[in-house]
Amino acid sequence: MKLAGHQPAYLPYLGLFFKMTLCDKFMFVDHVQFEKKGFQNRNYVRGKTGRILLTVPVLTKGRYYQRTDDVIIDDAIHWARKHWRTISLNYHSAPFFDDHRDFFEGVYAKQWRRLVDLNVAITLYLMKCFGIEKEILYSSQHDIAGDKTAMLIDMCRKSGADTYVSGWGGKSYVDVAEFQRLGLGHRFVQLSHPIYPQQGEPFIPNLAAIDLLLNCGPESRRVLDEAARRSTVEHYEP
Repeated sequence: MKLAGHQPAYLPYLGLFFKMTLCDKFMFVDHVQFEKKGFQNRNYVRGKTGRILLTVPVLTKGRYYQRTDDVIIDDAIHWARKHWRTISLNYHSAPFFDDHRDFFEGVYAKQWRRLVDLNVAITLYLMKCFGIEKEILYSSQHDIAGDKTAMLIDMCRKSGADTYVSGWGGKSYVDVAEFQRLGLGHRFVQLSHPIYPQQGEPFIPNLAAIDLLLNCGPESRRVLDEAARRSTVEHYEP
């Protein structure tokens, strides 16, 4: 049984959903330290002249070591109206914008307190749209210990997994030999990013996954699966 995990991300990118297609269970890693200037509270969408960075403001003063599931959105800044306006202005002519307008308009009309709740709500919606059905777990509910390799191994133990699926960036810190010593498998995966119709040229990769959804709609999963067949998966058996 394969497990993948990732910190809850705002408007997550396609690589996250690629990992999801390769696992049996997915764990939101929400107990770890929040990373400032990471993708937990920001991501890029496409604008008329290039990428636009959307950032959810969060409270960080005096909270340097706060956990991801403790991060509070700073509602003193009117971010939601700006984000929805940016998305609607730049995607209103996308073929499938109207199909998903109600959901996203509702997201940005709601008052969110915790960043993790906003991120998870959007991610679960995108999973449904991409036809990805997995058992969902939360590290904060499983008393996960350790960091780096030790944390991933504990995630496998607590979830009953015998293999962990990491993104390619995990090669810089995952000790595969330790997985194998404990009878666990490991996979490193790297998405070969798909090229699909966008609202403008040239094509811009590595945007928020809503870019694919709003441009390709029901075809999004086919696009992702075709890219997956060209992608790199490196196996390490126990």
